[in-house]
Amino acid sequence: MNATPRAVVVGIDGTPTSGRALAWACDEADRSGRPLHLLNVHHIDALHGTFDGISEDLDVDVVQGAAEDAVAAAVAGVRRAVPNVHVTGSAVSGSAAGVLVQYSAGVALVVLGSHGRGALAGMLLGSVSTQVATHARCPVVVLRGDPPPERSRPPAGAGRTPHVVVGIDGPGPTTESVLAFAFEQADRRGAFLEVVTTWQFHRDKLASVREDHDLVDRRLIAASERFLDTAVAPWSEKFPDVHVRRYASEGEPVTVLVRRGLDADLLVVGSRGHGGFVDLLLGSVSHGVLQFARCPVAVVRVQP
Repeated sequence: MNATPRAVVVGIDGTPTSGRALAWACDEADRSGRPLHLLNVHHIDALHGTFDGISEDLDVDVVQGAAEDAVAAAVAGVRRAVPNVHVTGSAVSGSAAGVLVQYSAGVALVVLGSHGRGALAGMLLGSVSTQVATHARCPVVVLRGDPPPERSRPPAGAGRTPHVVVGIDGPGPTTESVLAFAFEQADRRGAFLEVVTTWQFHRDKLASVREDHDLVDRRLIAASERFLDTAVAPWSEKFPDVHVRRYASEGEPVTVLVRRGLDADLLVVGSRGHGGFVDLLLGSVSHGVLQFARCPVAVVRVQP
């Protein structure tokens, strides 16, 4: 473990996807004043297809040397691009997900790219990003391999205020951890923060009790708005410069969050940390958002 405690760790593998993750991590380290650690986790077979000039019969030491050279070049590039950031790097042989999860203990953030194979493939095959977000000991930011669609608005810094979206679903440790992370991100970016909560109203089940649907709608809206006000108030006091918008909506959580995050600079969700197969087989809001969101996604996992 070579990363400085409380560092931002970014996984790099020479692909365009990891290049996007590296750029995001550089910006984050620069904004937060944290050190940055570049981590390459490799297998010999993977390196054959990633780096030019590596032959099939190379031994482990040669492959390790090639990976270390690639990391050194990336570190040098970061030092030129963001000289204020303290940057280190390492190359490790092993399972990418396993090593990244190991590194996540004691660091501030793990950043990595997702190759965007789609929902079914990601769930069945178990992508590195899904595994790390499920098991990491710190927040994880995932950037998709396919860039978001062209936007009709100007980029941040050209007349647009940056925009962070966070989803919460009820009082508790997950909500507090997620809001803490989201407010810190919005504060650093000079972004406004949209806090989203949702509910699902099954009218067909309600018909049997002869309840007025409009009345139930109004009650649910009022309860959701009270929840948002209560949850946000202490964080707004702590971060008075962050402008907050509240959004309460009926709908399936993943669908609502992906839609609200379409133009966001970052979408923040929580994961309760039930562990591997429960989340992967049954699905969760965090995993659904990771599969479908087009913007960077932060998963803040509350440890069980």
